[in-house]
Amino acid sequence: MDGGSDQLPISTARRVAHLARLALTEEQLERHRIALSAILGHVETLRELDLRETAPLEHPLEATSRMDPDTPRPGLSAETYFRLAPASDPPYLVVPKVLGETGGA
Repeated sequence: MDGGSDQLPISTARRVAHLARLALTEEQLERHRIALSAILGHVETLRELDLRETAPLEHPLEATSRMDPDTPRPGLSAETYFRLAPASDPPYLVVPKVLGETGGA
């Protein structure tokens, strides 16, 4: 893809939407296909850059990770978790199913 003149095939955009578990209308699919084509065009532009002399960037800011001591402390009671949960069936919390029939994409 050379900066947007090559468009992603609609079948590929539909597959990406399926993998992302997005239910898109044809209009939304077309908008996302154009946007994804533009993103891939930008990636192709970045691939053309000569970065052999460029050092990898670990972080955009000079930052260090804060390391707090790992001190045990009391947690919430089971009753509190059940009261705060959207749904429960003690002794379990009920959560929505996130994987399909096949367990993945």
